[in-house]
Amino acid sequence: MKTQKVISLLFLSILAALCWQLWSQVQAEESDFKVLISELSPADSTHDWAELYVLSGSGNVANFVLTDLDGTDSMLAQDVVTLTEGDYAVVHWTTGVDETDLVGDSNNNGYRDLYLADSSLSATDDQLVLLNDEEILDAVIWSNHDGSLASSELDDNLDLVAAEAWQGTFALDDQSGAVLLGEIDQSIARLETGDTNSKDDWQILASPTPGAANIVHTPPAKPNLILQEIGTGSALLAWDSVAEISGYELYEAILSGDYALPLATLDTTETSYESTGLEQDEIYYYKLRALNEQGLFTDSDELEVHTESSNETPTAYINAPEQGFTGEELVLEASDSFDPEDEPLLFNWAEDENNPQRDILETDNEEARFVAEEAGAYKFSLVVTDGENESDEVLAEIDILVPTAESYSDEIVINEILPNPVGADTEDEFIELKNLGDEAVNLVNWQLDDLATGGSKAYTLPSKTIQADSLLVIKRSESALALNNDADEVNFLNPAGEIVDSISYDESFGEGEAYARTTAGTFQRTTIVTEGKENEFSEAEETDDTPNDSTSSASSSSNTQTASATCEKLSLEAAKENLEDTLCIEASVSSDWGQLGKNLLYLQDGNVAVQGYSSTEITAQIGQKLALEGKMSELTSGLRFKITAWEELTGKTEFTALAINADALSDEYLGRLVKVSGEVTKNSGNTFYLNDSTGELKIVVQESAFTKPETPKGTELEVVGILDQTSSGYRILPRSLDDLYSATTKLVAPAALSKTGIGLSYGIILCMLSCLPILLMRVKFCKFL
Repeated sequence: MKTQKVISLLFLSILAALCWQLWSQVQAEESDFKVLISELSPADSTHDWAELYVLSGSGNVANFVLTDLDGTDSMLAQDVVTLTEGDYAVVHWTTGVDETDLVGDSNNNGYRDLYLADSSLSATDDQLVLLNDEEILDAVIWSNHDGSLASSELDDNLDLVAAEAWQGTFALDDQSGAVLLGEIDQSIARLETGDTNSKDDWQILASPTPGAANIVHTPPAKPNLILQEIGTGSALLAWDSVAEISGYELYEAILSGDYALPLATLDTTETSYESTGLEQDEIYYYKLRALNEQGLFTDSDELEVHTESSNETPTAYINAPEQGFTGEELVLEASDSFDPEDEPLLFNWAEDENNPQRDILETDNEEARFVAEEAGAYKFSLVVTDGENESDEVLAEIDILVPTAESYSDEIVINEILPNPVGADTEDEFIELKNLGDEAVNLVNWQLDDLATGGSKAYTLPSKTIQADSLLVIKRSESALALNNDADEVNFLNPAGEIVDSISYDESFGEGEAYARTTAGTFQRTTIVTEGKENEFSEAEETDDTPNDSTSSASSSSNTQTASATCEKLSLEAAKENLEDTLCIEASVSSDWGQLGKNLLYLQDGNVAVQGYSSTEITAQIGQKLALEGKMSELTSGLRFKITAWEELTGKTEFTALAINADALSDEYLGRLVKVSGEVTKNSGNTFYLNDSTGELKIVVQESAFTKPETPKGTELEVVGILDQTSSGYRILPRSLDDLYSATTKLVAPAALSKTGIGLSYGIILCMLSCLPILLMRVKFCKFL
């Protein structure tokens, strides 16, 4: 009984092994059978044919389909057509008797002839695809390269590219990815049995070879394309003559490798060509193709050409006071200088050569500072230079006067003193000053003193500027002024010797106790020391507003960076005509500070917009309503408001971008948030162009805003951005990636097709069905044992 069980198990194992071997053999035979399209002639609709070549293995091609994807597909034959490695079959688009296995090579021409009654191939733009049970085995795409492509053919070509059956670029006006169609008596032939699924696999044969190996011709020598001369709107290209060719084709593109129709077709005697009508300061790409009589060609290396720029001269501006005083530090400022192409500027300050006072100017890029020791008329020059060495010069004149007491501000007051700090008095004692006025003041030659007679030696301040509504701390380590802990006084004098402010005390101060100005202008003891900050008092201290013996002339103020409360706030419409004067405006932020340029933001009020400039960061977000103080000026890019102070107001603005066409752009809309839409026509670096049927729109993505995404030609886009202007015309500056909206549908590649043929499927299923009862029996035997 046990012997029978062993024999049964052995039988089952052998049967399972045979099934597995059968399955593996079927898989190997199917995978080894490889057929390619080797040659075709689509130029004559009455004699169209295509040649198939068996690269390896053997199999039946009767169920294969040759189709140009027009929907009228038929199998190659009704009966079996077995081909083996090295065999050819020629398919004719006409009537005839198929040379199947039953018929054989009836005409004795050395290959099988098969006939299809489907519609013939196109002699302009078409494709031929070899299918086996919907699996794409091979494909070829051709075109007459006439510059236009039917939408149906474009869809078919793009489907083949998406299925990875072909490589190439296609659009309604771009057939560069297709094989160039030959003459009516020529064929399209594969160069060799390799297959890269691209036009590089194919050549034009002047003498077709249906059913036989293709005659491979040698392509021309590689031309050497060089740039001979460059201008602002032209490029002169040249090359050495190439032997044994029929002519040249010159191609031009604005993106590397993105070539469409030839720019020019040239004969064999020409060795140069001038490309004209180019935009200035742009990059163009060129390649030269040499062609021979067989339709073969060789391309030169790609040549990159950067056109010159007709650079515009920058404009220099100096903002400076009309007069000043001896011993006072004065500041000349040049931030309103600009370059039309937004190139960085170099600043060179100098005194006028005819000026008798020399060597008193200290410069720091956009600012220059000087202190005049003598009265007189001082003249200064500023030269700004851009990256192309174009420059502009402007002069400024300042009258320097000998000051009188009336010449100096009376709004600088003593704000806080610390007579008895915690720790060493020599290090941490301080006197704090505050500027209650609206203008910055240089305190050079002003003095601090304690007792009017005797006491410490008076301290003469060096060149120190205290900004409007700001604080300045003078340490004892700097001034050598020693304040008594029990009784003393502090006097602040202008350069004319006049006491501007004075405080005194006759009581003892404990460690860490300060004497500080209240909002009422009086002085009060406090345990909250606020060196360099606004004064604070405890709740108990704040109740004591009784005036003391101080003779201070202080008035109430707060140390903020807000616009002046006394300045009448204008709308942008009212303010835009008032240039150079200090103004207060109300407007809302339409682009963040620094987003579209260094120190820049954009402001909009209704239909009026300006470019704002601030050397310090403005933290308000888009839509925030602001009150701003500063001066209005007019630039090439529109109005600019130089901001000296700002504050947030209640409420935010929801901007609606102005929809506008290319032919409607004007200076009236500069600085405004606009919306445009159109089709992408070209790309160059951070720039791309849209065509909206009325004209071309230039879109520039600033590096400070975001990284430019891919914007392929033909893409439909809607763009929101700020309208700006340079010497080359209008441009639109999107603020973030959210300002770009794609209006096109991304093509989805067809799902991957199964590579399992019907014979293979049948064999696997048969094997599994035959093995199933054996496996069940084996389970029972195992259980029994």
